[in-house]
Amino acid sequence: MKKVSQWLFVILSITMIFVGCNKKNSVDKDQNLSTTKDEIIKEESKENSHIAQEDISKEEEKDQDKETQESESEEEKGEAFTVEAIFIGYMDNNSFEAKVEGEPFAFRIEKVKDTIPEFNPNDRIKIRYIKNEYEQLMVQEAGLIE
Repeated sequence: MKKVSQWLFVILSITMIFVGCNKKNSVDKDQNLSTTKDEIIKEESKENSHIAQEDISKEEEKDQDKETQESESEEEKGEAFTVEAIFIGYMDNNSFEAKVEGEPFAFRIEKVKDTIPEFNPNDRIKIRYIKNEYEQLMVQEAGLIE
């Protein structure tokens, strides 16, 4: 009886080893398949993102060209306004606040900030500006009134 138990234990152990090895191989195959799928998906994503990036770049160029043409055409149409104002102060590096007929307005200077003089609070200034598509007042020229 003891020998039968030992043989049964040996047979069960060997069977478990084979079954365990077989499961490990199937897991490895599944991992290899999923790794291959992941690599394919990553490659496709890279290709698609490259194409999408090119499309975005082309769209940005078109938008910039359109904005340039719109701002130039607005100036050509005579839609630029000229006002006298009292300088209040700089809001940030790209804009300042000035009172026009007693009302404060924000003026954007990002395109001309290197060409206009430095203003001090309460300076009387003359501003030529246009309104952009967001109704922002974009300064074209500005200077002190003496």
